Amino acid sequence: MHEGLILHRFIARIATPLLLSAFAVTAPSNAKAVTSIDMIWRATGTAGISTSLVPSYAVSGTVLVDIVLHADSVAINGVFISIEFDAFELQALGAREIPVIKLPGMANIFSPIVQGTQVDNVNGLIAGFDQATLGAGVANASRTLGSIRFHVRSTVPDGRDDIDVIGTLQNNGIDAIVTPTGLGTAVFNGAFTPEPSTGLLVAVGAALAIVRVRRRA
Repeated sequence: MHEGLILHRFIARIATPLLLSAFAVTAPSNAKAVTSIDMIWRATGTAGISTSLVPSYAVSGTVLVDIVLHADSVAINGVFISIEFDAFELQALGAREIPVIKLPGMANIFSPIVQGTQVDNVNGLIAGFDQATLGAGVANASRTLGSIRFHVRSTVPDGRDDIDVIGTLQNNGIDAIVTPTGLGTAVFNGAFTPEPSTGLLVAVGAALAIVRVRRRA
């Protein structure tokens, strides 16, 4: 059997599943009941995006990321965060804090303390995103807090972290996750662009190894 045919069959039967599983490991997971703040591409409803899935994710295109709070059993009544993004691949056109987010029970709402954010496209940082309520907060539920609109500068991996947009707590005296009893914690899950080059190299390397083993046999 020709080595080319062996390689082709390996990629078709084994390499593709390996590649998909590699993405599954990279993707955020909420298997544990912990509070998280996730960045979700609106066009896909997931943390991943690609030009093949979303034609607008192309150079000079425009894409949206939603900021989603998944609260566990500990109520969250304040989210004060910054958002980091890859300024090589994306240019932030603006961030929107949803004016009023209804919470279950009574009349509690999330609303921005101060409407508007500060965008730094040189360092890839959006500051001043804040949502809070004086009520009991939100627990065991998910709420979309706002969104960010990006202009796509490049879809080519820049060799840095493949996470393109992620929430963060800056040491600025402002950022915090707040509960009715004090400061809380949250896991930040970022939005990324699938970069198949790494997984493909692993798959092809494994394929070549199999070819060599079969040749020796």
